[in-house]
Amino acid sequence: MHASRRILIGIIAVLIVGAGLATGTYLSRENTVTQTTAPASEKIEPNFTTYDISPASRGAVIITVDVALNVTDDMGYATLTQQEAAEVKTGQRVLLYNTHGDILGKFGAVETVTVDPANGHVNITIKPDKDKAVPNDLVTRGKIITGDISNAPRLPLAALVEKDGTPHIWEVSANEDGTNSAYFKPADVVRKTDSFIVINEDPNSSNMFVLNPDSALRDGQAINVKKILYAGPELTEEGRVMVMIKKRQRILVEENTKSFLRMSTPVISQPLPTINSCNPHAKITTDFINKIKNISVQEEIKRRAARREAKQEMKKEKQESE
Repeated sequence: MHASRRILIGIIAVLIVGAGLATGTYLSRENTVTQTTAPASEKIEPNFTTYDISPASRGAVIITVDVALNVTDDMGYATLTQQEAAEVKTGQRVLLYNTHGDILGKFGAVETVTVDPANGHVNITIKPDKDKAVPNDLVTRGKIITGDISNAPRLPLAALVEKDGTPHIWEVSANEDGTNSAYFKPADVVRKTDSFIVINEDPNSSNMFVLNPDSALRDGQAINVKKILYAGPELTEEGRVMVMIKKRQRILVEENTKSFLRMSTPVISQPLPTINSCNPHAKITTDFINKIKNISVQEEIKRRAARREAKQEMKKEKQESE
């Protein structure tokens, strides 16, 4: 009887211990699940800053490749890697600079582009324009114009944010409830200066950007905004270059016109004979004089038209620069 009671008590004890172990294992398992559950997303703090937002300004931009030039006599020489020279082609115009980085008042042109088989580098020869006012020995650097964008989007440099070495900008989208949200997006920067950046056109963009972002901004965050209009830089290097190119084109047209007039207009060293009806050559002489007068009139018409066009171009350039 006593033995049976002891056995029963032992069985009950084993059951109690087993139940305790099972309960501990269950509780331990529940704690593990809780600990491995992903933590809640970081709470975004309220942002009471008012941000300036604006569409990108528009303007002409040239795409260039910088080269160091070794100029001897009437030719300049430069060396680039194949990647750097990928868009360089013969005939492209070259902006010329001195040692101080000042742009000179004349251009050059790419004459040859060849690959050195010994090292794979690209050798480029550049022929500066003939201009006695700007000697070639002043030229130390050049920018080869490989392309241009007539209506490029521009933003102030302050709008650019670097993250992990990649340029980003904050784009703003209007919400249905009247608020505005900011989104952090990578930027395809075509050109970067000390005051503004040029970005590639994105057809899916809202074309509204934060001009003065700070570290408090969060992706997708609704923000307070002040809408302004970023007018862009007053006069960029591209603007000055465009003016120089057009000015140079006008000079070439004028020089070609003067050369044509010198070649087409005969020099009359002696007075023409008196014209009368009895002179058998009277008609020929009269026709010759009328022809000369007609040429003079036509050239004067062309000169006046060229002057009008030049004035219109200058007025247009002034408006664009403003």
